[in-house]
Amino acid sequence: MDSIREQARNGTLNETTLWPYLECIDAADNNGLTPLIHAVLGGHLETVNLLLHHRAEAKKTDKRGRSALCLAASRSQASLAGRPQIIRSLLAHDAEVEAKGGPKESTPLMLVIERYGDIDLDSVRELLRSHGGNNGASLTQLNKFGETALDIAERKRCPRVVNILRQTSGRHQTSGGLAEVIRRIINLLLYLLSWFNMPLLSGSRILNGWKSPVGSQNRLQNQSLPPSQSRPYIESPPPPLSGPSSDAAQPEQPPKPPPQQAELTPPATPTPETTPEIEYQQEYQKINEYMDRNNLKRFFSMDSNLIGTIAKKAIDLRKDTTTTLGNKEKLPKMIQLAMYKPIIYCDDSGSMKQNSHHDSQIAIVERIARITTRLIPDNMGVDLRFINNKQTYDNLSEADINEKMKGITLLGSTELGHNLKNKILEPLIYEAADRGTLERPFLVFIITDGAPSAEKRERKNPFRDVVRKCRKEMLEREYPEYAVTFQISQVGGLDDAERFLDESRGDEDMKDFIYCTSDRLDVKYAELRKNEKMLEEWMLETLIEPILRWGPDYM
Repeated sequence: MDSIREQARNGTLNETTLWPYLECIDAADNNGLTPLIHAVLGGHLETVNLLLHHRAEAKKTDKRGRSALCLAASRSQASLAGRPQIIRSLLAHDAEVEAKGGPKESTPLMLVIERYGDIDLDSVRELLRSHGGNNGASLTQLNKFGETALDIAERKRCPRVVNILRQTSGRHQTSGGLAEVIRRIINLLLYLLSWFNMPLLSGSRILNGWKSPVGSQNRLQNQSLPPSQSRPYIESPPPPLSGPSSDAAQPEQPPKPPPQQAELTPPATPTPETTPEIEYQQEYQKINEYMDRNNLKRFFSMDSNLIGTIAKKAIDLRKDTTTTLGNKEKLPKMIQLAMYKPIIYCDDSGSMKQNSHHDSQIAIVERIARITTRLIPDNMGVDLRFINNKQTYDNLSEADINEKMKGITLLGSTELGHNLKNKILEPLIYEAADRGTLERPFLVFIITDGAPSAEKRERKNPFRDVVRKCRKEMLEREYPEYAVTFQISQVGGLDDAERFLDESRGDEDMKDFIYCTSDRLDVKYAELRKNEKMLEEWMLETLIEPILRWGPDYM
């Protein structure tokens, strides 16, 4: 067993060397350190994920009562970027977010604040965020000396952590409301998927019956039913669904008469067959009421085609054995990603002619389109914009990308910030917000091979200013501050691009506004392109990261 623990500690453990130890994967050494704890202490994310994938127990503690999560928060040798990812993986596998450890009997949130303070804000956010059964770290827990996490942050003089904790404690209602409605929709979809394969006709009916509340409330109000007992109104016959409860596999039947009023009322005494449907209806109604109270139907209308399509396609994805995107870990992320409108902002400057940078960019954009459109209606694709070219392309599918991008002339400089404002933020977001027609939050994915031209000329950072101002613009329009999330990534190996992204990652003012990926997209894509499943997983994690990293403001 020493071999597996040593390999876990130094990060060399792999599928082959782990295989003989699967039956004793949680065996601890004399100090109570399991292979998973060793991997956490060594700071090796891939090893941590490998062990968790093979059902290593995340709740195990060492002889001093410290869990893997406590040690990740306080003792791990992980990098600044790696620590929050290890914390996220542990929480996603049922690590106890309130498990106390250390001489002060501190929670993981207290430990990371005590050890790193303002240096590691991402780990603080990760611990505050909901993960599956965890609702995020409590701000009222006390350590041995009666201190809360906020008390520790104030004692350690960590103003940025204090700000995050206070925002979490008393967050702007609309921002929290958007997070809550996304969370509830995802949970409702996952709940529906969990019982869809039951032999119930209601599975197919409910799945297609999302098209309701706004358009049909008047109809329901004219009936003698309380809102909590009403089913979604189906305005047109639903398309057939594949699966056990689909009508597609049944012989053609004559049209059924419209349902009578009695069919809209759940039985007085629920049966095991009807209980899931009733629970579904109750939660469905709660989501609508919550959106009404918080004025969030500007974003998500439950009578739209989006939610029903996500549900149907999620079922198909779950059955697809050619990909891992439908498994229980990835599917919630796919659903969450589908809640965002993707806008890809591409570099078409003259330097993109070098070393097939543009060809790499096309391949990457095609892959982004494939992942982001997997669960949404066919008419809701990705929007494509360029730094220099005036062409605008909206709602593209993966099949549309190659032709559109091949026709782009590569010419000009990298006026990244100025054109981000003029081509994306003002026409697509601010003006739509002024009209009240924003349909979804936005994910703006930026690809570049060089530093913004103005930054090089003027020693200023207009790109940063534009991104920072976006939050203010959204708040002024009474939208959540993170209704627009940004990510920037590099293709090619030009020094000025690498330097610009490194500076952006280290800029404390930028960290709260934009996520800078650590991988060069073209290099990582080339590395994984022969392994389709791993390539899709990497792309999903890359796309979802800026949505996840703002912790309690979203999920």
